[in-house]
Amino acid sequence: AVGITTYPYFDYETPADIPAGYYAEITAYWTGKVIFTEIGWVADPAGPYTGSEQEQADFIPVFFSRTASLAREYVIYIFEHDYDALPAAFSMIGLKTNSGTARAADAVWKASVP
Repeated sequence: AVGITTYPYFDYETPADIPAGYYAEITAYWTGKVIFTEIGWVADPAGPYTGSEQEQADFIPVFFSRTASLAREYVIYIFEHDYDALPAAFSMIGLKTNSGTARAADAVWKASVP
């Protein structure tokens, strides 16, 4: 298997902006199992990156749709809770706030994975 991290908000303003073939390009280099070791989308603008709780929730089904043709073995969302000690681009990426309040993305994530 090959392990990949993905944070498309570095390149795209909204999940809808992620091209349909964005992840399919992987198959040009690898045809085996794929492990997404870290995926995520910020729930709040961070540095030069846009983000919102709605975009974070929207990202999850877009990710699964865009990767459906891959031999996905595992998909790991980077953090359950926010982590303030990280650089701003990652501090508001959790499925829940530091206080444990679930964001909409938490329910979408739970409904998307077995």
